[in-house]
Parts: sequence; C-alpha cells; structure tokens
Amino acid sequence: MNAKDFRWFVLGYCVLLIAALEFRSGETIGINADLYNGEYSYQEGSAPWAIGFAVVGSLLYFLLLGSKVAPGLQRVPYLFRRWVAGLVDFIWAMVIPTAFMGFAVVLSEYRRTGVFDWLVERQEHQSGDWLYVFGSIFLLMFVLAPSYFALSWWRGKPTLGSCIFGFRIVADEGTQLRFWKAALRALLGSMALLGWPCWILAYWLKRDKSAGKFWLDAVFETHAEFFG
Repeated sequence: MNAKDFRWFVLGYCVLLIAALEFRSGETIGINADLYNGEYSYQEGSAPWAIGFAVVGSLLYFLLLGSKVAPGLQRVPYLFRRWVAGLVDFIWAMVIPTAFMGFAVVLSEYRRTGVFDWLVERQEHQSGDWLYVFGSIFLLMFVLAPSYFALSWWRGKPTLGSCIFGFRIVADEGTQLRFWKAALRALLGSMALLGWPCWILAYWLKRDKSAGKFWLDAVFETHAEFFG
C-alpha cells in the first residue's frame, strides 16, 4: 500500500487516542514516583485501553515503514503544519512506548507480590522504584522517542503525524538519509524539548519558509516534501 492510503486510518486513530487520554486522564500510564513533605507515593501500570492503543499505533507505524512513497517535488512551505504534525508525533512517541513500559513493570510487581493489577498505587518504598522511574525516562527520551523518528526518516517514510499532513523528511541532496544522521537529528530534537521555551523560539525565528526548513533542517541538511 501507498503511505497516503493510511492517512484517514491514522487520523481516526489520532482523534480516538486524544479523546481516550482526555476521558481517562486520571489513570496512570507508565511509572511515577513522588516524595513530597516526607510522604512517598508510587504509581505504575497501563490500563487495557492504553495497551490496545499502543498495539494499534505500533501496527500503523510499522505498516507505514513498509509502505510505498511516491517521491515529491514540492517542498512544504507551511511550517505551522510541520509544528502540528510534530506535536501529534510527540504524543505518540511518548504514549505508545510508555504504555508498554507500564505493563512491563506491572508484570514485575506481579512477580514480586503474586497479585496482578493493571494499575498499582502504593505508599511503601521498594528497592528499585527510582531505578525504574529514571531508567524509563532515559529510555523514553534518549532511545525510544528518537528511534520513532529516526527509523521513519532513514527509510524515507512519513511518521504517523506527518502522514496525516502528507509530507515526509528527506535529505537535501535527494539521497537516502543516513541512519546516524537521522538518529542525531531525532536525538537533538528530543534534547531540545528539555529547553522547550528556547526550542519554540528558535523554531519560529530560525526558519526558511520558502525552502521548508527550520533550524534542525539547517543543521542536518534536510527538508520536508509532499509525497504522492
């Protein structure tokens, strides 16, 4: 199938996921620990609906990686479109792996206690709690989320977010983007999120609308183009 054939499926998935996150906002997805005024709180888990969305999202992602893309000749001049697509991708890059990691630690809790629950909340500290928390943050921000973007760019395919808007990221010279460059581009973008006010300011100030570029494109010699 062509990548453009997935657009409406991905858009429908996006709407349903955002609605589910809104209506189930009180449920923990992933791992969280907090120590406030001497009181410890720990939550972990993934509800069945979150795991279901993660499975479907992963399937759509890998189908896009194997899809066909007709090369485009027109660059994307609308940077706001890219910004919205980036927000959508950011949600997916966070929610999909977080749901799987939450389920993994639930299984670890089940192995320790012999009691299975989709969502675990407790006030007793256990060895390894903070290791799970910081390990999951590091894995998400510096491995899984960058890989979500890098694999798509390396294969010359759109991400889930950019598929909705009909564009992909490619190298300026027209050749396949090398994986190491795609990975560095994604990693730098992930790290830039930690300084998000400067990142947003740089996005709007350091941009070339006619060339369809912003600062990450200038650094790694890439641009966005429409695909057929």
